[in-house]
Formats: sequence, structure tokens, C-alpha cells
Amino acid sequence: MDLVTLAPRATAEERAAVDAVLGPPVGRWDGGYRAIDHAGARVALGGHEARERRDLLLPVLHGIQHRIGWISQSALEYACRRLSIPPADAHGVAAFYAMFATVPRPPIVAHVCEDLACRAAGSQAVCDELAEWLGPEGAPALDGRVTWLRTPCIGRCERAPAALFTVAGTRPEVLAVAPIDAEEIARRIDDAVAGRSIMPPPNISAPTCAASGTCVGRSPRRAIRDFGCCAGWARRTRPGSRTTRIAAAVAGCAGRSRSAGRP
Repeated sequence: MDLVTLAPRATAEERAAVDAVLGPPVGRWDGGYRAIDHAGARVALGGHEARERRDLLLPVLHGIQHRIGWISQSALEYACRRLSIPPADAHGVAAFYAMFATVPRPPIVAHVCEDLACRAAGSQAVCDELAEWLGPEGAPALDGRVTWLRTPCIGRCERAPAALFTVAGTRPEVLAVAPIDAEEIARRIDDAVAGRSIMPPPNISAPTCAASGTCVGRSPRRAIRDFGCCAGWARRTRPGSRTTRIAAAVAGCAGRSRSAGRP
């Protein structure tokens, strides 16, 4: 049967976000050609092929969110038509996951972790500073282009506090940074608002030792914050501890070994 709701027609950008994942539609019922007049009746062909693609719902929702910044009812309905999924089912999936937005949201978002490790490491102070600068959590700021939100764990507990940045658009970006403070969040947001990439340059995959202050031209404090270099490990762990020794062995640099309390 047809899947029809009262949602407005999806915009060209919303359709492009879905089509980027699924490819262009092949007919009026994607997955097969729809014969409008077949032996005097309306017949839909290709239903089995369409149902076989239900596993693509999550990639499609991610595609919409990355392109638009949130999942509108019209975009969701277009995705349901492409995948032959009941809108109620798709909405249940979109509403279940905390990182999906089903209400309008600015394209640039700083998600500050508030789980146990980050809260113990001072994430609440970061949120307080963001509230003073950008306004209440979830409120649009900087001409409606930016907002900030508290979020569950983003998997950076060992270097808390952490934040996840999402920038929606034709060239979406997602970046987790830890440890983080309000000053660093402001810098990343300023880059995104100005149209600059928030991603670290590709030549910093093997930075030199932060203890010497030569980590690819960055200050030791920023190198520690962005890349977890040796001095950061030394301050967060007991000299000579197993964690610090492992960090020294992995890095293989004299500066990290010195900060770990080894000769």
C-alpha cells in the first residue's frame, strides 16, 4: 500500500541528502517500476526489493542530519517512500537516539558530555561558561547558526571532560575533542562560523613531544588538549605509573619518557 502522510514535500536539499545514500530513485516506487495502468488497475512492482533495504534507514537518517542539521517530517517521509518503511517506524528510530534531532536545530552544535567521568572532571563548569556566552542550552546563537547541548557519554572518559562538534552542510564534519574547556569550544565554533574546517590538519598524526613545546608549531597546552601529548599524560597520572609508562612506550619520544619520570 502507499505510505502517505500530511507532511509537506521534501526540499531539494533534503531529497539530495537521502539520494546521496540510496542513489537516485529508479521509479515512482523506488525498488521497482510502478505501472500506473496495468490491466486496468494500479499495480506496484518491486516491493520485495524495497523491503530488502530497510537496513539502510540509519545511514539515511545520518545523511539527513549531516546535511540539514536535523530530521524534518518532510525529509523523513521522503526517506520512508524511498525505503518502503512506515513513517511511524522511522520516526520511532529517529526519536530514540539522542544525537538525532527531530525539531529544528542550528547547523553548528557543540555537544558537551555530562556523564560521570566528564562531570567529575569539570564539565559542569564548561556548561556554565557556554551558557554565559551562547545563552541557554539548545537556544540558537550567533544569528541562529550555533547552539550547545549536554549529551551522554561520547567515549572519551579517559581524557575527560569531552565535547563532540557537529557541523552540518554539504561538507559535514564531526569531531570529538578531549580534554576540552570553554575557550577551546569557542575557538572551534569560531572556525565553523567562519567557514573554516574544525578538523585538525592532516600533518599532525604524529606530533613531536609537547614537553619541548614543538608539537607541530602549537603551544604545549593546545597540543596536550588536542592530541593528548606527553605532558598531559604526566599531569593526569602518577609518575612512573603503568599508564604513563605505556604512553611513553607508544610515543617513543624522549620528552614523554622524561615526563613519565623515567631516565
